[in-house]
Amino acid sequence: MNGDTILIRELKSATKNVNLTFIVLDVGKPTQTKEGHKVRTCKVADKTGSINISAWDKYGDLIQPGDICRLSKGYAQFWKGCLTLYTGKGGDICKIGEFCFAFSEVPNMSEPNPEILAKIAEQSQGGGARRSPPGLRDTQSTSDHQQQNFSQPPPRHAPEMPRDPRANMNAPPRPRAPMMGNRGGRMPNGNRPWNVPG
Repeated sequence: MNGDTILIRELKSATKNVNLTFIVLDVGKPTQTKEGHKVRTCKVADKTGSINISAWDKYGDLIQPGDICRLSKGYAQFWKGCLTLYTGKGGDICKIGEFCFAFSEVPNMSEPNPEILAKIAEQSQGGGARRSPPGLRDTQSTSDHQQQNFSQPPPRHAPEMPRDPRANMNAPPRPRAPMMGNRGGRMPNGNRPWNVPG
């Protein structure tokens, strides 16, 4: 991608430099990585569909259901057969508003893909293609190369996807103060809306 805004429905595996505006529908419980990072899986949506995004550390602590956010320099990658969004190197998630945003939960781009799950199972049983040693260029076709990446965890060791993406949807929303002013305006407590640099 060239940095233009993309829609969720247009996301594919290995899409890079994703700039996307979405509303947060659900924020999962945090999990801790071996390196000590806190990771949350959040369900987000725009007018074309929904997808899970992996929110790390401060992003996961700040993001709340109902937040309207802009992801910049993100990427999409399969994790355990489910397409997931990540914040890329130098990217960030910026809150730009609350609640008023047209969205659709279907299609859910993070629903497990049976074809990809079958490829993962085949590879785990030893029937998959061989991988090149680290640092060596893979000479296989693009589709074979993408097939290999499905069984590799994404960078930063993202958490397992929740079994039911709507598991926390019945939790009552936390009370929140409305946005005051326009974009970049101040909250009722005098603070500016959050923006965590990448």
